[in-house]
Amino acid sequence: MAVSLIDNASYESIRRAIDVRLDARTLPDSVVALPIYAGAGERDVFARDPLIDTRTGTELERARTAAVYFAAARLAPSVPDYVQQTFMDYRYSKAPRDVEAQVARLQSLAEAELAAYLSAGDEAALFPVQHFARLPGTR
Repeated sequence: MAVSLIDNASYESIRRAIDVRLDARTLPDSVVALPIYAGAGERDVFARDPLIDTRTGTELERARTAAVYFAAARLAPSVPDYVQQTFMDYRYSKAPRDVEAQVARLQSLAEAELAAYLSAGDEAALFPVQHFARLPGTR
């Protein structure tokens, strides 16, 4: 894991992937940076791309985008959803968000980013290889 996919500049993208209204005040960097969110998003990419350390250019940017989407998918269920607001004569209400659908959409976007550059040979490296040989002798 020599390559870093998520840095401080990525936190804003993670917040906006969840909800465009989120900012550093409502969802602090210290929360986004937790290993269970940003770190896990990176690990999700590392698990799917065994050659991540060799990626450059567009492939690396797609891997970073995938890590952002994976981190957002992990963080989304923890973000409170305010469906009603009242202040004096002002009232605002909205339908609650479907968190499961949002998580599935974010994970799908991450997988699409990875699929855009992973070739069949790269994906084959994820599966163990068994070698069979014939040994001399009788049994």
